[in-house]
Amino acid sequence: MKLRIYTHAERDLSGKVPNLWPAFMNHDQVIATFWPRLYEVYADFQLWIVDDKETIGYACTLPVKWDGVPWHDLDGVPAIEGATVALACELRDLLDGGDHAIVTGEVGAIEATGAAPLVFARGEYRPLG
Repeated sequence: MKLRIYTHAERDLSGKVPNLWPAFMNHDQVIATFWPRLYEVYADFQLWIVDDKETIGYACTLPVKWDGVPWHDLDGVPAIEGATVALACELRDLLDGGDHAIVTGEVGAIEATGAAPLVFARGEYRPLG
């Protein structure tokens, strides 16, 4: 498998990939307001992943200015200092999950601080437990 990555500015591949969003995201007002503009305003930051001629995935990003948060290298991956956990993984499988994608990876390195994790539920972050 030979993968190539193109920006939306280089190649418009809209409609060539199934919608991978979970269904509930289609009803989010913030997403509905800003999502369509990503491809127009930030075309250089929207990526298409192509295997030979078939589009197999996409990534949507935004330009950000690094704010100086301390980090260190974890097996070739930036890990933010003080994060509850940091993982460095290698992609193994990208599987069809119906209305979403299932990504599996092999963990090459892990760091945990012992800090209490948070979960996002009912529209807010909450401590686990």
